[in-house]
Amino acid sequence: MGRAHGKEALSQHWSATCNDRIARVCTPCPDEVAPVGQLPQSGGGALGLHRRDGALRRHGFVGVKLTPDPTGGVWTEPLLTDEQWFPRSEKMCELQVPAMIHVPGSATPSVHGAGA
Repeated sequence: MGRAHGKEALSQHWSATCNDRIARVCTPCPDEVAPVGQLPQSGGGALGLHRRDGALRRHGFVGVKLTPDPTGGVWTEPLLTDEQWFPRSEKMCELQVPAMIHVPGSATPSVHGAGA
């Protein structure tokens, strides 16, 4: 979903744009799909879920997608298991927002994308 590319402002904009598109596609068929949004995951900082909470609820998302490697296979920033991401996980628990953990593609040519 590309949310790992760029700095915080670009990641925020990209996630908001994608979430708007996800909602637009899912809204006409609420009985067939369960919309899952994305949170910005720029490397170097855990962006607060509270910034996206309104959009997640407005769009009716039932959860969010997170990747265990926010850098998309470049491996230059802390992984999702790093303490910097804990506040986001705690906020997700508080809001009862489940996460779908989904592996990213890999920017490393020696690692197959599915194995990243």
